[in-house]
Amino acid sequence: LHTHLPICDLEQAKRAALLCKADLTTGLVGEFPELQGNAGRLYALKQGEDPKVAQAIDEHWMPRGEKAPLPQSPIGVLLSIADKIDNLLSCFAIGLIPTSSSDPYALRRQCLGLIRMVIEGRHFLPLPTLLNAAYDRFIQNPSLHLKLKKEAILKPLFPFFTARLRTVFHESGFEKDEIEAVLSRELKDVYDSYRLVDALHTFRNESPGELADILEFYTRTKKILLSQNPSLKPRSQHQSRAEDYPAVNAKLFENENEKYLFQKLEEIKKAFHESIHDRRDLEKRDYLKAFVLLAELKSPVSALFDNVMILDKNPEIKTNRLALLHEVWDLAEELLDFSKIQES
Repeated sequence: LHTHLPICDLEQAKRAALLCKADLTTGLVGEFPELQGNAGRLYALKQGEDPKVAQAIDEHWMPRGEKAPLPQSPIGVLLSIADKIDNLLSCFAIGLIPTSSSDPYALRRQCLGLIRMVIEGRHFLPLPTLLNAAYDRFIQNPSLHLKLKKEAILKPLFPFFTARLRTVFHESGFEKDEIEAVLSRELKDVYDSYRLVDALHTFRNESPGELADILEFYTRTKKILLSQNPSLKPRSQHQSRAEDYPAVNAKLFENENEKYLFQKLEEIKKAFHESIHDRRDLEKRDYLKAFVLLAELKSPVSALFDNVMILDKNPEIKTNRLALLHEVWDLAEELLDFSKIQES
């Protein structure tokens, strides 16, 4: 976790992790469970531990309620996130999955707390990577006797996270269709997903006409592509090139509108990909810019549909034009699922 979230001193975080549950063995916490964490902080200070370590011992229980305060120290944040991932994975590993009527270990609250910490702290965390790494550490402990395979444990855990995210996003003021457009895809990073739905919400409010333009050409493009191949998927969904259209061949263009769209695609592709795929610094991802760039395709796509026979009698010409439209669809699908967005 510290590798992906290097916000504090690792040795201090390890020390806090070692001591954070020690107060559960004391008579004081045994009689007054509500003092867990706070008692640990006082014991740690009494025994000469670093004040930062002592504070993290208390804060790793935070938030203690749905709207309760979050940890304030970096060590407290790191320890609280680690503890909640451990609790969620542990309970799911032994089948203690919350139901509509039962959640004895408050896993929903813990998950919501984790999400709040990540979003409000603006922390990018690759959730699948962390959960897989946590499971791999679990199986190194033979005393756990895990009966379920990794896939059986993680498969229900991702929808559980996604459901809690829907709640948080809704409470943040985002519309249902905006949330679904983002969360219908595989969840990779909680805060990055938040930034994407926030950008969509902002773009919709500030540039409703441009969003309508995107939805129009996206819908027309998708409709004609699926009419020719109902099983066709965008490349972002791991479709192999063998099942795909061939690369667009500019030599087969017979119409200026084909060239216009092709040139516009080539013009915006690099900037578009840079705005959504910066892996070195996720904070530099500019989703608003991606929406603006995508909207620039409205004019050339409309011109193609209005002036060119897409389904030409010549199979080679037809395939090339469909391949050109597939490039448009692919680009839009790399951002989010526009089919989930309801037109205003």
